[in-house]
Amino acid sequence: MLPRSAKNKGFRAEVALKNLLSQHGISAHRVVGSGSGTHEKGDVETEMEILWEVKNQKGIAKISGWLKQASDAAEKVHKIPAVAFCERNDQPDWTIVPTRYLIELWKSKRNPTIDSENNELIYWIKRMIESSKQVIKRIEQ
Repeated sequence: MLPRSAKNKGFRAEVALKNLLSQHGISAHRVVGSGSGTHEKGDVETEMEILWEVKNQKGIAKISGWLKQASDAAEKVHKIPAVAFCERNDQPDWTIVPTRYLIELWKSKRNPTIDSENNELIYWIKRMIESSKQVIKRIEQ
């Protein structure tokens, strides 16, 4: 069982991550009791498909265990594992995610796709493109 001060340190880091995500418009809440038992849940839940494990340590000696903990739990709930690591001031300084997810994120930012089933969005985008072409023609006349 963790001493009270260690639990408080973890609590502060979890709240800091929750607040940081919330400040950026991401709905987030701390999972009460996430460190107890054998639950397949992260420390902070969000609308993102990410299982967040939050660690507040002075060093990274235990990093392989943290990554395994996050990966094992995320696999059970079909989410992307992430370890938010607080090095100082209880603030999440780093987040570690598997490389393949980082690559997918980069590719999606470079080549955004539109879900072909969202016909209304496609319609409005096509209208916007046509309207833009007409504005350009008028400007060029």
